Amino acid sequence: MVSVVAFSSTTVNIYALGDLMSKKGWHLSALANPPALHMAFTVSHSQSITTTGSLQLPSAGSVEKLIDGLAEGLAELKSSPQPEGDMVALYGESSRVRLEALEALADE
Repeated sequence: MVSVVAFSSTTVNIYALGDLMSKKGWHLSALANPPALHMAFTVSHSQSITTTGSLQLPSAGSVEKLIDGLAEGLAELKSSPQPEGDMVALYGESSRVRLEALEALADE
């Protein structure tokens, strides 16, 4: 069982929010068209929180920490000029690559 949560914003740069969350130890994946962030929750996430270095994967018990982090990030972005964000949205972008460009790369 997997639950995917995705969200966007019309008031802040969503990729800047993703960058702030990364600094807090959360990994949110970028989406494009429209710009958004998403995270997948699986059954294993409900067992316990997993920490790998500074990467924190959410469990059901840590969802409130995630929501608090998002609220802090939103408040920070709303109170200061919004950076563009370094997060790159690659999800779905491969559909834009032309077949000819891929064939040219294969011939090199």
